[in-house]
Amino acid sequence: MLFDFGIREKIYLSIVSKKKIKLVKKKNIEKIKNFELNLLSLLDNLTENSVIEINEFGNIIIIDPGLLKCGYYSHICNEEKSINYYLEFICYILPLFDSYLELNFIGSLNSSTDLSLEIMRYMIMPLIRKFFSDEIRLKLINNKDKISRLLLLFFFKNKKSFSFHDTSQIESIRMILSYSSFSSQNFCKDLYKSRVKFFGKNYNFKIFENYFSKSQCFFYSLTIIGLRKNGDVACESQVTNKKLNFKNLEKFIILLSNKFKKQYLLENNIDDNNQILFLIFLLNSKDNLIKKILINNFTIRSVRFIRIANQILNIKFSIKVISKKNKIIINYN
Repeated sequence: MLFDFGIREKIYLSIVSKKKIKLVKKKNIEKIKNFELNLLSLLDNLTENSVIEINEFGNIIIIDPGLLKCGYYSHICNEEKSINYYLEFICYILPLFDSYLELNFIGSLNSSTDLSLEIMRYMIMPLIRKFFSDEIRLKLINNKDKISRLLLLFFFKNKKSFSFHDTSQIESIRMILSYSSFSSQNFCKDLYKSRVKFFGKNYNFKIFENYFSKSQCFFYSLTIIGLRKNGDVACESQVTNKKLNFKNLEKFIILLSNKFKKQYLLENNIDDNNQILFLIFLLNSKDNLIKKILINNFTIRSVRFIRIANQILNIKFSIKVISKKNKIIINYN
């Protein structure tokens, strides 16, 4: 297996299958990166009797996973990646813990290469509550040393059957502006005045502002959240490291709102941001009634995950394309 798909997904499949895996770097790519080593360190802390071997060139890794351990853990994240990179991996394996887990992440907040904190908080956490347990909490703490801390609390409780195709119309829209080291001045007021331009008149609309004064790095994050009548959440988020004036911010919002509009027209809340997580949650779920899901805009990353899951778990995913509707049906058993 090659690294080009993603080390986090392969580690998850190794844990859930209890099989040893071998990860090999391509010859024309550099050796294992520091943030990947940091991820392996997190895996070692969370498991008992795991065996992780790395060759002297750093391009071959053998992972023989041990048993997951419940309890309290603190992890210092590598500076090349945000806390959310590691938090997303934890969400993969979270339902596999049979009791409780308390994790204290220490590191930078947002990165343009990872899912934003807002996506994790407002979309992924509700998905976990829907599938597995209401007892999950995510708390952000900013310290004096300018290092962010994120506390995750999880108590396992298997949920009853549910339907994720019962989506209803969006009735409320929330926009969240998060930034680290400059004042947004009147951005919120101007954006509120422009809300009809972006979303029309049919929604209950509010804007919220988050200022992270002690963040290690500069970032500006914009998140659009749609609240459905049945309690489901549609969410899009984007992070930039550039300072924005209002004109540039308007362009930024238009691009993001167009992505958001495509998403809330879906028959469920499976989008580019959470396809892998959704497939993993289905594998982790004990609900045997769910055998078929429908996904719009199926990504190459999701196709690769299904192929590798078939190989490692001996689970037969089958994909059927509905060309007229530009949708994909996935069957599995």
